[in-house]
Amino acid sequence: MGTLALDRVWPPRTATPQYVSLGELTAGVPLGSGALAFSLGDDGSVTIKRAVLNLADGKLRLDPVTLAPDLSGTLNFQASNVALARLAPLFQIEGISLEGRVDGIIPVTLGLEGIKVAEARLSAQDKGFVRYRPRTTPLALQDSGEGVSLLMAALKDFQYESLAMAIDGQAGGETTVEFHITGRNPGLHDGKPFEFNFRLTGPLDQLARQAYGIVALPDDIEAAMAEILR
Repeated sequence: MGTLALDRVWPPRTATPQYVSLGELTAGVPLGSGALAFSLGDDGSVTIKRAVLNLADGKLRLDPVTLAPDLSGTLNFQASNVALARLAPLFQIEGISLEGRVDGIIPVTLGLEGIKVAEARLSAQDKGFVRYRPRTTPLALQDSGEGVSLLMAALKDFQYESLAMAIDGQAGGETTVEFHITGRNPGLHDGKPFEFNFRLTGPLDQLARQAYGIVALPDDIEAAMAEILR
């Protein structure tokens, strides 16, 4: 929502920053409702001075950036206080639940090759829980030996000390999410500490469609706009 005030119609140019509220911003992936301040330059470039988006009960704040006339460039989103419980549906893993909050950076590159997320990094603010309790053991994990059985037992009620996620992917291609988790299951082996590293893969577009369930509702737009105007 908002009105665009131009001081030149073609090529379009703005004399002052424009303020727009967003019901949902989609740049290959849906990023949530929010607000942004931008201007259009003489050369057709787009300068985003500030943007705040709501995602999974947390915030994405965009570093100031100027995009080329063809809208190519890199958007560096600073993620803060994002709820893991709201992110869990993205991974489409039956029986998984997550507790905790993460912060980090999510670089999104726009270019001729499309939308790319490269070297996104999120880490937990504090301790939390990972609980994996599928109704049946996935086929890929059946008959996989004692190590996998121990992993499954630990993840039934795993209290992590640290959790880090690395995300890389491209629209139309595969996305990789790597996890590094340390902690313990208080009820297993007297709380012996464990360290897990594992990887999930899937199409970025599919993860994007799943994200529609975790973006903020339009009720949060007013709060985001107030932050932009401060």
